[in-house]
Amino acid sequence: MLNSEQVHKVLLKLIGTAHNHNHPSYAYEHCLDQNSYIYVKRKLGKVVEKQPLVLHPGVVNLKGEVDAIEGVETDWQTTKNTSFRRLPKFEGKSQYGYAFNVENEHAVQQLLSLIGLANQSNEDIAKQITKAGDQVTALNQILYGPPGTGKTYNTINQAIAIIDPDYLAQYEGNRTKIKSRFDELVAKNRIGFVTFHQSFSYEDFVEGLKANSDDGVLSYSVEAGVFKAICERASSSHSQVVSVDAFEDAVLQLQEKYEEADDRIEMETVRGKKFEIEYSGGATFKIFPHSTESTDPKYVASIANVRKLYLTGSKQGIYNTSYVEGCLLYLKKHFGLKEYIAEIANHESTQQPFVLIIDEINRGNISNIFGELITLIEPSKRAGGAEALSVKLPYSKELFSVPSNLHIIGTMNTADKSLAQVDIALRRRFEFVEMMPKHELMSGVDVEGIDIARLLETINKRIELLYDREHTIGHSFFLPLKEECTIERLARIFELEILPLLEEYFFEDWERVGQVLGDHLKSDISLKFIEEKFTDASVLQLMGNDWSQEGIRPYQRNNAALLNPKAYKGIYDSQQG
Repeated sequence: MLNSEQVHKVLLKLIGTAHNHNHPSYAYEHCLDQNSYIYVKRKLGKVVEKQPLVLHPGVVNLKGEVDAIEGVETDWQTTKNTSFRRLPKFEGKSQYGYAFNVENEHAVQQLLSLIGLANQSNEDIAKQITKAGDQVTALNQILYGPPGTGKTYNTINQAIAIIDPDYLAQYEGNRTKIKSRFDELVAKNRIGFVTFHQSFSYEDFVEGLKANSDDGVLSYSVEAGVFKAICERASSSHSQVVSVDAFEDAVLQLQEKYEEADDRIEMETVRGKKFEIEYSGGATFKIFPHSTESTDPKYVASIANVRKLYLTGSKQGIYNTSYVEGCLLYLKKHFGLKEYIAEIANHESTQQPFVLIIDEINRGNISNIFGELITLIEPSKRAGGAEALSVKLPYSKELFSVPSNLHIIGTMNTADKSLAQVDIALRRRFEFVEMMPKHELMSGVDVEGIDIARLLETINKRIELLYDREHTIGHSFFLPLKEECTIERLARIFELEILPLLEEYFFEDWERVGQVLGDHLKSDISLKFIEEKFTDASVLQLMGNDWSQEGIRPYQRNNAALLNPKAYKGIYDSQQG
């Protein structure tokens, strides 16, 4: 059974506790939600072995369900030395809970599923049960909004808030420092970045076959996609040492040795059976057992599985185990790879968070890209979850599950696809964070008397009236004006970004585009951004008296207005027109 310190660490991993939380002297206090707490007994300088976990008095109402959980023991007697201090006194006396022995982390999760966060509907379960600083962070979240609202920009802050919240708090106003830290984490493979598009597939995202040619002989190997690769690294990360650099160095030395050698590298299994390998880098190495005469036995093993065995010691879910173990023994013997346990003895054995950023997540075919793994990203279905699931992948035939320490952050442009049109399987597994234009960020920006904040606010109000709020214009289009506050820069923004976007929104309905820009309220024709291409006189000259125009009249841009401050002021102040 777990002792008090072990239970406390499990709860820190599962639900988190603020660093400055004020624990009572007799217990560690863990908050599940606003009105729900659980306690872990503690004594000064001692570890509590007997029934260290104390649950709310009301848990007795779930006696049947609790008794059915494997690895949980209790005598159903209230403990008199651990009071629930946040509960109101009953008849003038403190209320006491029930103490439990728990065998492992899974048993703790089962208890939590009855009394706390995991007792949510599927729609709510995408709430993360860890914390970044003092804010609850979703395991799966999508930042959505119109173009130019800073969705991709903010994924950097979100990722660092998850992985290194203290750094973000220290340098929140310093974008250079934040971006530098982000790049550092990307280089260390703690953060992955991918953009979905119409051609992106399951083979790119999870795993697929890669063709290789060796002296004219074509062969195929299984190559991990971006999602599988980061899942493997996340599942094999522990404490402050993440996918240990020493291991990566040893693998690199193995590759260099093979490339310098004239033949394959000979290894042997734990039982002494010899085999040879070919490894030129990448995710897998080819295996050639001495027991077979075939020159292409089609045996492969995954470097990620060698890493997993090294970091965890567990063979569960590892394919071609004997060869994976043989490879690890070779790395230790020939390249000085030390035992991992010795390196992390002084650290807490807790997994570190990883982040995968999926830009433009709604532009890909979710069913084709995620395949069967769409179910596995749910928090309760992830490895170690209350209802953990794994699947056998179609190419490698390996058992695969999504680790609980991998956060997925997506971005979604609502101008491409409305939230209502998003794949329902995606919607119910992600938390959606709306990001709308913030015209107030442009407050104080004045270009030759033009109030940029007011201009942006007025344009977006008109777009909402003429179209919808999902096609408004983001503030980031105008942010360059903070550095270069000139009419020429504003004209360039309108000419190359704002006007083309409005033309796309309204399918070149120039009259609507003009209305967004307030042209219909301007009495001075020279201040209109959109003008009729032909005057009545020119139409008469071109077509004669007998011709009458039907349909929409041709319009064109008035480039002269782009450099006239009064034209921009006329967008929000009709008196200017």
